[in-house]
Amino acid sequence: MDALVRQKDNFDDATPDKAQAFLHEVEGCKASTFESVGAGVDYRFEGTGISGSILVCDDSVVHLEFFRLNEQ
Repeated sequence: MDALVRQKDNFDDATPDKAQAFLHEVEGCKASTFESVGAGVDYRFEGTGISGSILVCDDSVVHLEFFRLNEQ
């Protein structure tokens, strides 16, 4: 909901090349592993201007999210 309220970006300039460049930045993030509150393992990632997490259960990705952090 916050993203919708604060949305300022114009996504008309989104391209496959920009998505691929973002994924390359994600590859450089530092990972930490935690037991999930429920089932599975929670992987948390931090990088320069990027944060994300992946929930894995029974060797399957259940949830994956990565965000570019806003500089404020």
